[in-house]
Amino acid sequence: MKGIKLAGMAMSLLMIWTGPKASAWEIGTRRTAEGGEETKTAELLPNRKGEDGRRLLFKFRAVRYADGGYGLKVYTTLDNKALYVIVPGLTLELEDGGSVVLRPEAGGFDHWGAGEWYNAEFRLDDAVAERLRESDVVRITIADRDGALTKEVPGRRQGLLSEAIEAVAEE
Repeated sequence: MKGIKLAGMAMSLLMIWTGPKASAWEIGTRRTAEGGEETKTAELLPNRKGEDGRRLLFKFRAVRYADGGYGLKVYTTLDNKALYVIVPGLTLELEDGGSVVLRPEAGGFDHWGAGEWYNAEFRLDDAVAERLRESDVVRITIADRDGALTKEVPGRRQGLLSEAIEAVAEE
């Protein structure tokens, strides 16, 4: 058992030393069963304790649907437990000083419904998708039934959302 843990730690160190330095993940896309395209899952907020002592994990996939629209599929947990995302959903503060508010889609994905638990889907209109392509996200506020949670996006991850939407953008 100890050998497995050591091998895992060695692989983690190797990935850190040899991985891409400009981005926290490498942009990759795949076709969806519905005929759209989506990126692989990326962590915008790592599962580490913040100044408030709580762990907020925020993972997402940028999606271009078969009808040409854009969306975000989001996974969130708080202290490693499911987080119930409610309306108004997410507020994404941008580096240009503006912000975008995203409401969870009714129906969501993975059969969870309108933002229930840690899976939520957000449909983006073209103007919002373009705005997110042009400006990096620096802070996220998530509406939860216990209030709102706000976290700063670490500097090296601030461009992930705009890169992901760019990766699935129609040419």
